Amino acid sequence: MGNIDLILKKISGWSSIDGITYEPLNGGLSNITYKVKVDNKFYVLRVNNNQNEYLDLSREEEQNAIIKASKLGIAPSVFSSGNKKNTLITEFIEGKSIEVEEMHNTELIKKVTSTLLKIHSLKGIKRVCSPFDLIRRYLKGAQDLSVIIPDNLHKHLKHMEGIEIQRSQDKENINKYCHNDYHTGYNMILNDEKLTVIDWELSGIGDVYFDLATISSDNRFSIEEDKVLLISYFGVFDNEKLTTLNDMKFVCMLREISWALMHEGMNIERINHDLKYYEFAQYILDRLDQGIVTL
Repeated sequence: MGNIDLILKKISGWSSIDGITYEPLNGGLSNITYKVKVDNKFYVLRVNNNQNEYLDLSREEEQNAIIKASKLGIAPSVFSSGNKKNTLITEFIEGKSIEVEEMHNTELIKKVTSTLLKIHSLKGIKRVCSPFDLIRRYLKGAQDLSVIIPDNLHKHLKHMEGIEIQRSQDKENINKYCHNDYHTGYNMILNDEKLTVIDWELSGIGDVYFDLATISSDNRFSIEEDKVLLISYFGVFDNEKLTTLNDMKFVCMLREISWALMHEGMNIERINHDLKYYEFAQYILDRLDQGIVTL
C-alpha cells in the first residue's frame, strides 16, 4: 500500500492534500485498480502490470483513445496520466456492471451495440491490435514465462489460421478502431440510460466482428439474439454474417485461453479478484474441445 501513497503524492495538485483515501476496486483482472477519494471527489487509479511488454501496445495511444471516446460520452474522462507507462487516473463513474441475465433484453443489446458503433467511428488513433496477433503475443509471453501450453490447444490454433485468412478479405470491417475487450460484464458501467465503457488497454485498429463476438460469446446468445445483435450493428442480417460472428466467437475463446495462460506466468498480485488463471484457461479449452464457443 505504501507504493500507492507515493504514486498519489506525485500527482499534480494532490501532493499537498491531506486525507486522500483509497480502496481496491473489484475486477482488475489484468491490472490493479483503486477507488481514490480526494476532496470528496472519486477517481479510479489503475496501476499497470507489465503485459504491454509482451503486447507491444502504446499506453499513450490508449489514453488518446479514452480522451476521444470520453468526448463522445462513452468513456470516463482522463484526470491524470501521470507516468503513462505505470499509471492512469480517470473519473469514477457511478453505476453497476451488466449481469448476463440482463443482456437477454433486446433494448440493452441495441444500447450496447449503438455504443460499439461510436467506438468503431473513432479516428486519428494509429495503434493496431488484431485479435489474431493478440493471441500470438499472449502465447509467446506464456512460453517466455515457462507456462506449459496444453497440447490440445494447437489444433484450435491451426483452425484459427484459416479464419484469419478469411477475415483478411473483409477490408471494410477489419480496419476500424475496436475496443478488443468489449466484455459487458466487467468493462461496462450502466447508470440509468448511460453506458460507459472502461479499460481501453487493448483497443486498436482491428476487426469489428471481434467486438460483436465478445458480446455474444460472453452472454451465450441464442441465434435469435445474434440476429438482433447483427441487425442492430449492420442494419441487415444474413447467414454469412452469422457464420462470421460464430467464427469470431471461436477466436474470442482462444483469446481468453491465451490471455489466461500468459497471466498465469506473470504471477500478478491479486487484490481485486481471486481468479485462477490456468484453471480458467483449461475450462475454456474444454468447452472448445466440445465445440462450444461461449463462455
